[in-house]
Amino acid sequence: MATIAAKSIARRPGALYFPLVTSLMVALSVLAFSDNLFTDIGQPSNSDPKMIVHSIFAAAWVIGFAAQSWLIYLGRIAAHRRLGQWIFAVAAGMVVTTVYLFVAKFRGFAAMDAEVLANRLLMLVFIACAILAYRRRSRPDWHKRLLLIGTMALLEPVLARVYDPIFGPFLPAVMSEQLDNGLFLAFLFSAWLALLGSLWIYDRRVMGKVHPVTLAGSSAIIAINLAVHLA
Repeated sequence: MATIAAKSIARRPGALYFPLVTSLMVALSVLAFSDNLFTDIGQPSNSDPKMIVHSIFAAAWVIGFAAQSWLIYLGRIAAHRRLGQWIFAVAAGMVVTTVYLFVAKFRGFAAMDAEVLANRLLMLVFIACAILAYRRRSRPDWHKRLLLIGTMALLEPVLARVYDPIFGPFLPAVMSEQLDNGLFLAFLFSAWLALLGSLWIYDRRVMGKVHPVTLAGSSAIIAINLAVHLA
């Protein structure tokens, strides 16, 4: 029966979208933190307890989300539901450790640059999405989009750290701070919009319209970034 269910799911339009986009986020995360994992394991953050605990929860979340997407694609619904309870516990742990990092590292809003402030506000998007996703777990169309939008809201640290590995070799050795910052922000927001846009395209393909979660979540992410970076 599981094989039949998997074949049925695989035949649906865009069936591979969620497994592939969540796997892409895992790959981007590995690339972003490859120095911590492989090339510079002696750096101070690797021996900081609060960073280690946060990293464990963040890694468990992104890997668990991808695993859940593949379980659905393969028709392993029972396994998906069993793992789901633990995944939401991981989400709670990630929120708590992230909030602790905000409090421990930045004393008040005046100590935060625009990226950090945006991340603090975008954490609220993740929290809202996670709570709603848990309550809408009997509605797959809402459940999976809420979790994906919530995860995309937290991608700034990942996207920021893949900028140098991807584009660093092609950038001029000497350039103004203004140009450097402009190129970085152009990459950051283009990558973010590409990921959000992929969900819009998926919705149009499978539904013929943009899902309310996609519309509201994308709008929240864009609005928060615009408000913070243009303030």
